Amino acid sequence: MRAMERASVERLILFGFGITLAVLLLISAIALNTAGSSGSAVIVASSVLLLAVLARLAVRIRRAIRVRLADEQALQELRQPLLKEGALKGAIFNSANFSSIATDAQGVIQIFNV
Repeated sequence: MRAMERASVERLILFGFGITLAVLLLISAIALNTAGSSGSAVIVASSVLLLAVLARLAVRIRRAIRVRLADEQALQELRQPLLKEGALKGAIFNSANFSSIATDAQGVIQIFNV
């Protein structure tokens, strides 16, 4: 996943969680307001809680993305020697100067190609 795509996905996730939490906090504020609590205090407390949850969520998402990128980079580094080895084997097998000899378990030659 490219950096721009990751950033877009991260923003969409944060936006979705933010909207969900805002709706839940609004519902709880309405319920508390009808119970006699101060509306402005509920809104301030809800906003602070929302920001704290979103900040924690952003940290978790960034950490998960960093771990995944590190894993992808490690896999890419492991693939490079294998790709080089495969290319070398292919060059050897496609070479006109290649001979093969196959023997059975007793060492008797079964196939000989020049």
